[in-house]
Amino acid sequence: MESFSSSCVSESIKTKTYRNIILPIVSYVCETWSLTLREKHRLSVFKNRVLRKVFRPKSDEETGQSRSLYNEGLSDLYYSPLFFR
Repeated sequence: MESFSSSCVSESIKTKTYRNIILPIVSYVCETWSLTLREKHRLSVFKNRVLRKVFRPKSDEETGQSRSLYNEGLSDLYYSPLFFR
């Protein structure tokens, strides 16, 4: 997970790595589980943690302060057309 925190690797590469390597592995492992609400929540937390590392806090253009991304913002960035190439 260190490479997801690195600023040397682009967000596009990190997103593709998550989508093509990490997500299939996690999905494969979860196939044998009977998913309860707790497990669904834990998978959602895992996804958001990874995406927060990929899309590090952004600077607010008006104030210049760093702001963290909320879950809706993470989903918007993850599903944007830019990262589906």
